Amino acid sequence: MLNNPVQTTTTSPMVNASTISSGASRGDKRCSCYTFENDVLMSWPIAMASCKLISKELVVIETEREWKFLTMEIQTRKRGKYNEWHIGLYKSLITGKWTWISGKALTIDKWQDNTPNDNDSYTLMAKQRPPGFKGSFKSIIGNTSRGWICEEITDNCQGVCLRHDLIQSPKAIASTTQRTVSPTQDPARDLEGGKQAYNKDNCSSVVIILASLVAVLSAALLILGVCFLSWRKKQRKGNLVSYLYNM
Repeated sequence: MLNNPVQTTTTSPMVNASTISSGASRGDKRCSCYTFENDVLMSWPIAMASCKLISKELVVIETEREWKFLTMEIQTRKRGKYNEWHIGLYKSLITGKWTWISGKALTIDKWQDNTPNDNDSYTLMAKQRPPGFKGSFKSIIGNTSRGWICEEITDNCQGVCLRHDLIQSPKAIASTTQRTVSPTQDPARDLEGGKQAYNKDNCSSVVIILASLVAVLSAALLILGVCFLSWRKKQRKGNLVSYLYNM
């Protein structure tokens, strides 16, 4: 049984909307705030670009409690053809592992049965699929169009927001400071390797986004060309009728 967090509404100047304490810290920011888009459907790369255009990112779900919060939130979304949203989880081309766009590894298992598929690259979060499984993850190919969830890490906790605990307990601090490293492990090398892998994956994502934008632009130019030719044809036909009428 899930210990569901309780959403609260406050009139505080800094927090005046639905908020929750997460037990997780995202640097020195107070909240993760989310926006949900399900009226317009787009592919994963275009959805990621759309979030960036408003200075946000596709949502990264780092903790079980954040997943519970978002699962509860999407249950309130009534509109939408599919009730599925793109999230910031993709399969790395370098390691072949499912990774958040923040570079962090996937630590919660919410996959639907028979997923993820080997040929898939991106991830959706479902409102409820299969029946009874709310907030499940589903792997998809790149041209699947769905809604998406953007996330902003901020101190301005307005809207649909998840509050972070800014003060860690002594036990939590001790557990983070007493992390041991095996003699054969080189943290600097692991970090550098992870950065290089993620940068390569970012390049691949940028190429996909640019290719998608080029395809959209080409389609728009084609439509404009057809409209122009149709207009010219009608104009010529009108001139011909006028000429014959005046003869």
